[in-house]
Amino acid sequence: MERFTRHVVPLVGGACEPEARRPGVFRLSVPRTFLRQHQLPSDSFAQGVRVAFERPIAREAGVEFFAPGHPVLEALTDHFLQKSRPVLGIFAHPRGEEGVLWLFRATVRDGEGQPALERLVALFWNARTGSWQEVDPRMLWDLEPWPDASSAPDHLLRALEAQEAAARQSVMDSVEGLKREAAERRERECRIKEQWLRRCYDYLIRESNTKLFEYHRRAEKGEEMRVAIQQEEESLKRLTREQVERLEALQRQRTLTLLEPHLEAVFLVGAGPVPAGEAADPEARRRIEQIGMGVAMGYEREQGREPVDVSGQFLGYDIRSEGPGEVRYIEVKALAAAGPIELTPHEWQMAQRLQEAYWLYVVENALAGPRLHTIQNPAKHLKAEPVVGVVKVVIADWGQGGRP
Repeated sequence: MERFTRHVVPLVGGACEPEARRPGVFRLSVPRTFLRQHQLPSDSFAQGVRVAFERPIAREAGVEFFAPGHPVLEALTDHFLQKSRPVLGIFAHPRGEEGVLWLFRATVRDGEGQPALERLVALFWNARTGSWQEVDPRMLWDLEPWPDASSAPDHLLRALEAQEAAARQSVMDSVEGLKREAAERRERECRIKEQWLRRCYDYLIRESNTKLFEYHRRAEKGEEMRVAIQQEEESLKRLTREQVERLEALQRQRTLTLLEPHLEAVFLVGAGPVPAGEAADPEARRRIEQIGMGVAMGYEREQGREPVDVSGQFLGYDIRSEGPGEVRYIEVKALAAAGPIELTPHEWQMAQRLQEAYWLYVVENALAGPRLHTIQNPAKHLKAEPVVGVVKVVIADWGQGGRP
């Protein structure tokens, strides 16, 4: 427990923002949990302190000089530069789920000692169901800062040590295909390189042999060609040696080893504050979400498409639905009644990236009488307003962009 709990700190929640009216002056806030860990005065830095990183500016503006030697800066430096431990943070889940998110770095290395393929593998342990699920690492974008006033979720902390062995086994199961993928990619690359190397060196060696033949012919006619012949023979030997060495190096690049995944970070995910317009009871919220997903999946089947629920993978959309000549990536938002909807930055980014293929399905009055609205390309047709200090965007007038 100690190797995890001594590093608990919300990685989102602090901020360092420049002041528009005073160049060189920033307002710095640090999570209370972090300050308490390092026995630092919590009130001022948790609420926000005006600081400057240059002494003249700090003196002129009457703000705190933030430089090496400052206890808060030293604590932050020690925390983020200490590479011998996994980072542990605390986040809040906007939909009330609880669990632990494990992030591993999986690496396939070649015989030259260079990475052939690296991937960040994220596994989420759901505290409610006790199940493991591989998720998109960008799930972090869907989470929110842990409230400063709230203590760390002890039941999740207690689960860490017992989970680590299961997490490592789960990640090994997840990366079984990584070496095969790396081998296929590396073979394609090496085949191209080998063809290029053989053609280039065959041409250079052929040219060198042609020169040697000409030099010997001229020497037989009485010209002094001894030095030229010696230099060209050395050049030919060098080319032949280089070709062999580079082809051998290429063969080593084909030899791959899957290293044991390295634990990069662990995040406790607690039930967050209830979004506006949603049910306060987690079970009721889950019920509303289930109804919304059911309505959306049913609609897709009625339209002749084959929907797949991928909501547990945190891909930035909930459903991948495929039909004749079309694939829809659908984010489902279910409401108990009516009102604005909230999207995470990840969801909004996917909407911007996928454009016409991305759909927003809003289910109103989910409990009483579900009514479905479908909106294609919400990034183009809807206006999102970022929420200051919170990682989300809100769409208030979504009803103007869709159709029931």
